[in-house]
Amino acid sequence: MLKRILSLLLAAVITAVAAVTVGAAKTKLPFTDVTESKWFFDAVCEAYENGIMLGTSEKTFDPNGTMTRAQIVTLLSRLAGER
Repeated sequence: MLKRILSLLLAAVITAVAAVTVGAAKTKLPFTDVTESKWFFDAVCEAYENGIMLGTSEKTFDPNGTMTRAQIVTLLSRLAGER
């Protein structure tokens, strides 16, 4: 149940960020698991550029992974403007 809620929350955040980034310039990301051909590329670019989501390591974003409660709290805090 928690996994489903986390997945829906992440999908909502990515969708919201994607809506803002329509027509955004392509960004060079350091992540090896996020390519321009992926449907979520623009949303990941926007989230990374604005420091909302920084990836799971220097080289991976893990778009298919699950989020921990701590990651969700951090994400919501960053979205609220707390840095």
